Amino acid sequence: MADDYHATQAVGMSRGARAILGVLAEEPGRFDRVALILPPGGTAAGRYRSWLETLSTVKPARVATTSTDVLVVGQRGDQGHPARVAEEWADRLAGRLELFHPVDCSRRTSNGFALCSPRS
Repeated sequence: MADDYHATQAVGMSRGARAILGVLAEEPGRFDRVALILPPGGTAAGRYRSWLETLSTVKPARVATTSTDVLVVGQRGDQGHPARVAEEWADRLAGRLELFHPVDCSRRTSNGFALCSPRS
């Protein structure tokens, strides 16, 4: 789809972030900018894990030898998307890292909307 629409930027959340990681591994110059939101933990990087591990951590904010700007967004306290994974991806991809603090969304309004507040 990105090719059909000549996309130059991509945003992926969780497994979508992993899919974009795959594109970067196979076609390093495909996107100018990417945002990888809540990269998944465990073995979700799949076969691209070894590619991630080969990347130097001392490059400027660009993927490997391409001109792709990378933003990685994580959240502390998210068991399925550990902050350490976001930190590792940002480090390996030489990208900018943004980490959100945990929130408590257990309270609800009368119409069901979540009332979130910082978790202590």
